[in-house]
Amino acid sequence: ALVGVQVDSEQFGSQQVSRNYHLRGRILQVPSNYNPQTRQYSGIWDGTFKPAYSNNMAWCLWDMLTHPRYGMGKRLGAADVDKWALYVIGQYCDQSVPDGFGGTEPRITCNAYLTTQRKARDVLSDFCSAMRCMPVWNGQTLTFVQDRPSDKVWTYNRSNVVMPDDGAPFRYSFSALK
Repeated sequence: ALVGVQVDSEQFGSQQVSRNYHLRGRILQVPSNYNPQTRQYSGIWDGTFKPAYSNNMAWCLWDMLTHPRYGMGKRLGAADVDKWALYVIGQYCDQSVPDGFGGTEPRITCNAYLTTQRKARDVLSDFCSAMRCMPVWNGQTLTFVQDRPSDKVWTYNRSNVVMPDDGAPFRYSFSALK
């Protein structure tokens, strides 16, 4: 970015002119059905991307993982990262939550400014921990598991547990007491 400012020094006298800038950051690849201004996803996503500014943590992570210049794109390709898992995580990040002042804000945003070179694994871990998720290599792709509310998968009780010979359906183990 380049900024040019011309001011009349007589207006400020002996005071030094201070300037502040609001930077929006990088243009990222975001889902083609995503509107970053409204944080809305319309229709069914076809898996394609479009360039747009976004501070959605999931799409910042996608950019960091797939960009060949400053990210991990020379080691990981787009096919090596589970974009479908990031899509669900991105929707969760964009959900509106109360901001404490009577309004709402997105659940999770990314306004990071990376200035030092670090190990890729450490940066990946930091990004994921901010989204309450874990990166998992499933043998073919880097996918993500997020700690978020979801529907229950199965309820375990005495009626659907096979009874062992001793008649105790559940065994609990604890650490030793001192």
